[in-house]
Amino acid sequence: IHPLKTAAENPMSSDLMKIMINDYSGWHWLNSNPHKPSPEGTIELMNQIKPPTLIVAGELSHPVLKDLVSAQSKYIPNSKLVMIENSNHMLNIENPDQFNKELETFLIENKIQ
Repeated sequence: IHPLKTAAENPMSSDLMKIMINDYSGWHWLNSNPHKPSPEGTIELMNQIKPPTLIVAGELSHPVLKDLVSAQSKYIPNSKLVMIENSNHMLNIENPDQFNKELETFLIENKIQ
């Protein structure tokens, strides 16, 4: 499933997604790819993250992304992993109600204001 397919088909997010794509310059594709392999010691670096960390992903995300967020959740102390229902890459606009609820709950539970 394409990462933007569900957002494009969702009436709550399709218009905003189209605006975002039309406004994007394409710099990422026209210049050298900014994606770099994970540096050595990534797990050790994740272990050093001190603040409470909310990790979110869409339940329709690619399995590789799900593996990534699962690893983050495993290695980042004091982290919480939440899967946002019926969403993929643009989960905060595909399912804003659940996203906002999960974020608010996390902030309250961790006394973050």
